[in-house]
Amino acid sequence: MADGVSFEAVANLLPEPMLLVSDAGRIAAVNAAFARLTGHTADDLRGTPLATVVRFTPETGTDYLRRCAATRPLVFGAATLQAAGGRAVACRAEGALFELRTETSGPLVLLRLISKEAASSRFVALSQKLQILSDEVQRRQRAEQEADRQRQFLTAANHAKDEFLVTLSHELRTPLNAILGWTRMLQRGDIAPSRQSHALTVIARNAEAQMLLIEDLLDLSRITAGRLQLGSELFPANDPIRAAVDALRPTMDARQLQLTLALHAESRIRGDSRRVQQIVWNLLTNAVKFTPIGGSIAVASRDCAGAVEIVVQDSGQGFQTELTTLIFEPFHQVDASTTRLQPGLGLGLSIARRLVEAHAGTITASSAGSNQGATFTVRLPSASAGATQEAAAPGFFVLPELEGLSILVVDDDEDNRDVMMVMLEQRGARPTGAASAREALARLQDQHPALLIADIGMPYEDGFWLIRQVRALPAVEDRGKPSIAVTAFASTHDRQAALDEGFDDYIPKPVDFDHLVRTIGRIRNQRRSGSSGRAAAAQGDSRS
Repeated sequence: MADGVSFEAVANLLPEPMLLVSDAGRIAAVNAAFARLTGHTADDLRGTPLATVVRFTPETGTDYLRRCAATRPLVFGAATLQAAGGRAVACRAEGALFELRTETSGPLVLLRLISKEAASSRFVALSQKLQILSDEVQRRQRAEQEADRQRQFLTAANHAKDEFLVTLSHELRTPLNAILGWTRMLQRGDIAPSRQSHALTVIARNAEAQMLLIEDLLDLSRITAGRLQLGSELFPANDPIRAAVDALRPTMDARQLQLTLALHAESRIRGDSRRVQQIVWNLLTNAVKFTPIGGSIAVASRDCAGAVEIVVQDSGQGFQTELTTLIFEPFHQVDASTTRLQPGLGLGLSIARRLVEAHAGTITASSAGSNQGATFTVRLPSASAGATQEAAAPGFFVLPELEGLSILVVDDDEDNRDVMMVMLEQRGARPTGAASAREALARLQDQHPALLIADIGMPYEDGFWLIRQVRALPAVEDRGKPSIAVTAFASTHDRQAALDEGFDDYIPKPVDFDHLVRTIGRIRNQRRSGSSGRAAAAQGDSRS
């Protein structure tokens, strides 16, 4: 049969069993795949009844062929193929009317039989391809989201830089204007002798204001570069508090501020007493600046679970809750407009936070809202609690030791993971690594490390997924594991998201390793004293 031969020539190229069936229900031609599956030759099968090798359910083969011959679209059915060795193969049948070139032959139906095993295999292959496609789409979406976050971060950083430069110019030019103005009048002899003392007082006051601005800038630069000198001495906790209060008492008296002191701490602190005094001085300066004339300021200290707690509370301007995460950001000011009431660069609280961290302590801020006052709480380890750090080498912070501390480092980037582990090893820690969130979860339950450091952006399951799984573990020691998020997502929103998901703290990449070590020490001290690391970290990185 010419048409049969033509069919075989084409159908033999296809992997699925295929055959032509006449309207009388007899096989007209089969392809090689059908012949192999049944164990017969094409010649043997030609002319035999279809029912001898293929049975349809629930309808008969005759009914199925009649449906195929009556319509153009594919007709689907369920069939069982009698394969070689008596094996029955469940198949899906696809039938359609086959066009003939001669007018003498009756209609033929083209059948294709697809075994359920083959269909399942194809489904698995298709599912795998779809999963690969889905992973690629998610990867691109993450890349686009990261690029968008970076654009937003850079835009915000650029805006903050512009605002800072404008503010810096204003804050430097304002005292210079008074200094130069009064100096030139003195040089020309334009000031009466009775007013010369006033002129010199104004010049000295503005020179001191400019000196403080420059000193703040230098302090922030030294801190950022890790070159701030920090001494190590043992001193009563209340000594630097009293010194800071005494230094600002004339200013508070001039503004008629009511000062309340309740210094009950009896512990001693090991660290730099001058820098602790600077911490309190910055907090008090901030309180004086934002408390109206006739307002009140309270300063208190007490011993608290292996730490000294210092509280500075005022009845001043306060701040909205949504600004809490920005209070300690450098250059941040609640009011950065040209009509703002208070001068300054917004560095005081940022420097205070860095100095507190340098002493392995914590600092938090709270307020009930605008014009409701503010409360700043500092916790520093007391010497009696074993916080006896070695003296700092010139030009460096005192860093806590990590000797023997087991740390799990999670990062899908091998280079970042390795350098983090090497740096931790150099500080005496015992780090292990994991390349994915799932691997980290398994290691955490198997090895029970003391601390978890995890990247956020990872394929498949990210760091947020990991910390949610950790916080849901049945074992208390694993569920409450101290954790730090280390990520390239560096916006304020990203910081808050990490804390909300359950991390104790957040460090943006590139990682300042000294800052990481201080953060580890601070979290460990918080756990010892029973305070919440996330509450402290949420204050972030000012009102000043």
